[in-house]
Amino acid sequence: MILRDKAVYDPAPAAGALPGTRRWDMSIDSARARLAQRICAEVRIGAPLAEVLGREVERIAATKDAIDALRQRYMLHSANQGRRVCDGEQVIARTPAQVSADTGIVLRADQQAALGELRDAVDVYGDLLVADAVFDVVSGRGDTAGAAMEAAAGLDLPPEIDVVRTPRSGDNASTVLLAVLAHQDMLPAAEGMSPVELAEPSYASYVEATFPAADRWTWRREDRVLAADGTFATVTADATLADLGLAVVDLAVLRPEQVAGLVVTQVKGPSVQPSVRTDTSGPVLHARLLRLGATLSGRPALPTQTAVDAHRVDAGEDDAVRDDLYARYAAVHGLASALHATLTGAAPPDAALASALRFGIAPTAPDAFKKAADALGARLDKVPDPALAATAALPADRIARAIGDLVAPGGGLPLFARMRQSQIASTSAGAAAMTVEPREATPLAANAGAGGNRLDRTWLSTVAAIRASAARLESYQFEAALKQWPSLSAWSNWPGNPWQQGVARPSHATDPPLPALVVVYAPAGALGDADPTLAVSLLDAWTETIPSREQTVTAAFGFNAPASRPPQAILVAVPPDDNAPLDTATLLDILSETRELAHARMASQRDLHALAAALPMTTVPSYYSDIAGVELDDWERTAP
Repeated sequence: MILRDKAVYDPAPAAGALPGTRRWDMSIDSARARLAQRICAEVRIGAPLAEVLGREVERIAATKDAIDALRQRYMLHSANQGRRVCDGEQVIARTPAQVSADTGIVLRADQQAALGELRDAVDVYGDLLVADAVFDVVSGRGDTAGAAMEAAAGLDLPPEIDVVRTPRSGDNASTVLLAVLAHQDMLPAAEGMSPVELAEPSYASYVEATFPAADRWTWRREDRVLAADGTFATVTADATLADLGLAVVDLAVLRPEQVAGLVVTQVKGPSVQPSVRTDTSGPVLHARLLRLGATLSGRPALPTQTAVDAHRVDAGEDDAVRDDLYARYAAVHGLASALHATLTGAAPPDAALASALRFGIAPTAPDAFKKAADALGARLDKVPDPALAATAALPADRIARAIGDLVAPGGGLPLFARMRQSQIASTSAGAAAMTVEPREATPLAANAGAGGNRLDRTWLSTVAAIRASAARLESYQFEAALKQWPSLSAWSNWPGNPWQQGVARPSHATDPPLPALVVVYAPAGALGDADPTLAVSLLDAWTETIPSREQTVTAAFGFNAPASRPPQAILVAVPPDDNAPLDTATLLDILSETRELAHARMASQRDLHALAAALPMTTVPSYYSDIAGVELDDWERTAP
């Protein structure tokens, strides 16, 4: 329907296409689709499109002399010197006459036709990728749709093209993967405050609670100096995070090399080429913090995305999440604007550079203030102004992206949505359905006394093979168990049965679909029975199809359509009694009477015999003379 409407209502011509063709015109038959799929399969395994088309062109050329001429004239790279296939994109972009003029090859009629089919197949290849993206969108697979459009633009490998396949009937099984933290209200903005605490106070609070204090983060500077006896000696100096004037949450937006540069700058040493060790507590804890941020990074979840029945959610619930994100964005934008004004003012204080460092901006001398102001100003120019009414009306994901672009352009800062527990996996009755997953009976050998979540073994390890977000989560859980980090507990609305085994499948005609599997990873005790307010991030969501045991198979047979067809008719039925509704029995009588009248109207004058006398004279032909008439002998009565 979407592609048809585009083709009907968008008459714009296609760029570079033949005259009379439009942007959304598609001419796909089975032969072209098979050739396009063959091209797609080779591109998918990593072959360049020009090389794939080159092999097809050489198969059409079929002779060694013709292939050598094509390779010499249309080379993929100048260094190939005819050793590889020709550039098929160059060949199909030229007419047969131009190819003959370029190479001296005389193409037969069948070869010209084959090149034309290959040229059409390339067009069909692009059409199928667009159609497949639309098919994925309407099927609830937005991430796959993005991959198809990337492939259509030539930026990625093409996915499997499902739009040309007959889908097997089955039940849709949806899965939602969430990360949840305890909610913390935003603190009032203050000068020198960490923007992470404004942008995501819940994550900042969790980091402060689970990581050591700033004085236990240690970096070590090493300097090699030449001693008087000609040998080299190593001189070391340590610095803690507190010595650097930073808090733990500040490192969420700083890269390890930025912190190492800060250590070299603030910790003085005897050499000019120092190094910073990576095995002390500071770098190790920083790597763990960045790992946590990457694991929990998703997008703020909306109630319509976390509820089992999305139609139950009121639109105001999503608006409440957006309003909370907007308030945080306005606070962070105000903090950044005030800092930018300080950096560009006369004689800015050194504390302004420390505040810029909390935005992940670590300028070096000389002109450190100017560099910091330019970097922060570039971020402010990129994001929307919160003072505009249009900014407040932006969708939640766009506001979240603006927060990330302002605080952590490189990513790594998780953002969560404010939501009640009852809004997660809620049913039509509005009751929460989350249950903590049981623990493993046998703990991991490397971490005695701390058995992992059963969901980690029975579900997460399987899903991690095909979902990147689940793979990051599985890796973090495994490393947390080995290194005794605080791991995450698991909740789900299908406790102990994430694959929904042994559950009766609903009837498509009468029963509602099965509720989605909602999996929550959160610190132990985050979800409770008192409907607490939570910070919720949507890590991933996808829909799969479980094939039905019984499949309906149909067969299509081709036949020659008649040269002429009867006109289409519309039957308008009205109730015979204006005061009574049109019930089923009356409708059946109307249809039966219409069928009888249709049969009667098929009768000719010769079929009516004597009854032809009752026909209107305009329908009576004249067979024997110019005077129209009928025989009335059959109407004479014989006296008894």
